[in-house]
This record gives sequence, C-alpha cells and structure tokens, in this order.
Amino acid sequence: FGFGNGNYAIRKVAEQLLFVIGHDYEIFKYGGDSFVVLSKKTYRKEDLHKFDASLVESALLSPRHFDIVINSVKWSLTASLGSAIFNPQGQSFESIINVIEQAVKRAKKSAPFGLCHISEDGFKEFDRYLDIKSKLEQAIESDELSIVLQPQVTHDGTVSSFEALVRWYSKELGPVSPGEFIPIAEESYAICEIGDIVLRKTLSVISNFVKSGLKTSIAINISARQIVVPDFINSLLSRVNQYGIPPHMLMLELTETALVVDIELVKETMLELARFGFRFSIDDFGTGYSSLAYLKVLPISELKIDKYFVDDIGKDFDGKAAQIVDAIIEMAKALNVTCIAEGVESEEQLKYLIGKGCEKFQGYYFSRPEPEAHWAGINENTKLP
Repeated sequence: FGFGNGNYAIRKVAEQLLFVIGHDYEIFKYGGDSFVVLSKKTYRKEDLHKFDASLVESALLSPRHFDIVINSVKWSLTASLGSAIFNPQGQSFESIINVIEQAVKRAKKSAPFGLCHISEDGFKEFDRYLDIKSKLEQAIESDELSIVLQPQVTHDGTVSSFEALVRWYSKELGPVSPGEFIPIAEESYAICEIGDIVLRKTLSVISNFVKSGLKTSIAINISARQIVVPDFINSLLSRVNQYGIPPHMLMLELTETALVVDIELVKETMLELARFGFRFSIDDFGTGYSSLAYLKVLPISELKIDKYFVDDIGKDFDGKAAQIVDAIIEMAKALNVTCIAEGVESEEQLKYLIGKGCEKFQGYYFSRPEPEAHWAGINENTKLP
C-alpha cells in the first residue's frame, strides 16, 4: 500500500495502544513495525502476583483494536506480543530487549494475535537458548554431530529401510536434544551445514551397507533453507557420485513447511533430482500447509503420517485422529505412493494401521534409533522386534 499508508497504519496502531494501556504504561517506537510498552510501576518482588500480564496481553491483542481503513477499505492487522518482568538492577538494556524479542518470536508461532509471557523459568530457557546457539557452530566445526539410524519395517516386521537422525553430544553441554538445537539451527545457515554433515555421514553408511551386500535405502531430512540453496542439486550429485551411491538409495524427506517456502523453486529442484533417480518423502504430513494440488505434480514416493496423529490411535478423542490417519492412507493410495507411519509405539497402533492399509512403520515398538554399529550383520530378511 506504499510507505504513506504504512506509516498511517503504524500511527493508528500507536493511538489505539495508547488508549488501551492507559496511564500505567509508556509506549515507545522500536523498529519498523514494533513498539515497546514499559510499565511505569516498579513492583516489589512480593507484589509481583498483582501484575497480571494476561490482562495486558488480551487487551492489546484484541482484534477490534487493529482495524485500519485504507483507501476506503477496512483491513485487520495481526500482531504478536511478548512480555516479561525484569529486575532492573540485574539486567542490561540489551539483555532485556533480547528476551523480549525472543518472547515475540515465540508469540508469532501462535499468529494471528499470538502472545507469550516469559516467566522466571523462561529466563533460564533463554539462557539455555543462547548457550546452545553460541556452541552450535563450534559443534559443527569440531565434528560433535553424529547420526543414528531408525529402521522402517513392513507389516511383518521386516526391515526395509532406515531414517538417519542427527544427534549432538556437546563436550560442554552434554547431550542436546534435536528438539532444542534444530529449531535454533533453522534460524540461520547452520541448518544447511548440519544437513551437509548428515548427508555425508549417511552416504558413508550406505556405502558400507552396499559393501556388505545390503541394498537398503536411508532417508534424510532436507530443510526448507537447504533445498533452496542455489547449488543444492550440484552439491548433492557431487556427493552421491563421490561415494558411488545409486541415487534411489537416498530418500529425501521434506516437510510440508519446506514445500511452501518457494513452491515453484522447490518443485523445479525436486523434478530435476527425480530425473537422476532420487526419491522424495513428505514428512509430518497433515501438520503443514502444502497445497493438495501440488502433491499431484510433485515426484513423491512416500507420505509419512506424523507421530502426532499416530499417538492418539486407540484413545477416546472422538476418533478425529484416526479419521485423519485413514484419510492420509487413502490419499497415499490415490497418489499411488507408499504410506509410512512414524511414532508407532504399541501393538494396538500397529494393528490399526495395518488394517487400514498402511504399508510401512517406524517407531519405538520396533526399535529406538541406534548407531551404525548396532546394525552390523543386518540383511534383507531381518525382522523386528
């Protein structure tokens, strides 16, 4: 709408904020489209319970305050709000802003109108976040990252393939969960460096499998940032040729979120790699935002049912999870691709999935992820558990 209209909208939001926050707070412009709201009151520690952050948040995030008229048309603006209570003697301005920005980043995950209040425990989490972020690059450089393999089996428990999963044992932090460091890595190019390490180590494993007479494919996760890197195709081909690995032995897993980063570019990349024999799996299916129309034209070999849905099979949740699982399995059949369920942890889940026509399974019911050495001597007839 142009700079003038944008500036007008920001001013209107500021006016509404001033009206909402009243006399107990001051408002400051911060960045292009952000504000900092500061309480005029200084609470004693024993009075902190009197400060109700949720009331401020709900008031500021009420949609009725963010209707803007531009060119005679009413538009609703979304906003995200992060809040925290600080000891002013124990925090610098920079540390306060860093914590608030982290809270806003979390709030945006609940958009539109997301909110996040960081409590005292949240400060410890933030310190942990900074610690992991600062040591992650060092971990990449000093080769602290490794991979483990989780088997994927057919209905009778025969091992048909594996998924390579990254692990980090830090010399300073000890074991760090992928759930902690992967989201942090995704904020920067570090996720591409991790992806390259996983690719290199996985190709080495496949090479060892081939030498032992095992022709089992291994799936690796490809991030949204990684697949849109300009030289991704050439780099992948170079690595595969270096190890002398047939491309079909490497399954490339993409999340639905990765698909929508730049769907046309991702589509071109996938089609080009498919011509060389690479196969693709859509990971965490049903939790992202991909267009069903694109599933029809993308060179997909596999749909993966997310653990989130598998967990609820057999539980009394109006059968919604089971209905979604059923729909994904039917969609895989319609697309003529393999359907694999991850997170299978019970016989009840396995029987249900088999009964519905799911073809492959992965989860603790069969095996936890284990290092390469654990799978020495495995062959095409190996069955689990």
